[in-house]
Amino acid sequence: MSFDGGELVTERFEYDGGRPVTVYVPRDPPEAVVFAGDGQLISQWGGSLEAAGVPSTMIVGVHRPPDENLRLHEYSPGFDTDRFAAHEKFFVEDVRRWARSRFGVALPAERTAVFGVSASAELARCARQARMSS
Repeated sequence: MSFDGGELVTERFEYDGGRPVTVYVPRDPPEAVVFAGDGQLISQWGGSLEAAGVPSTMIVGVHRPPDENLRLHEYSPGFDTDRFAAHEKFFVEDVRRWARSRFGVALPAERTAVFGVSASAELARCARQARMSS
């Protein structure tokens, strides 16, 4: 799907019975990449970044499970250490490796960020701050 400025790409991974990952691919080559939860909200985030006027940023969003209990167990190690560890491996290793090979994105740590639960407003705020300090 394309929209003003960028494109959305969604692929389904085998993890957890078929977990989707949606990527906002900016029109220009990305100068930064953000890995985030709640990937089903990516379409809103791309617009926020464009409106903030920040450097070209790719967002890689892992969709959350429909069950809020499972979501909590993925994000909080105190509930289910095995589920947390599996999600962490998927998010940090598998999705990152896929983004690197699929989109050619291998940016240094200072150009890479991770955002958690429903962080679209925070993402836009940090992007604006980064623009103002550069």
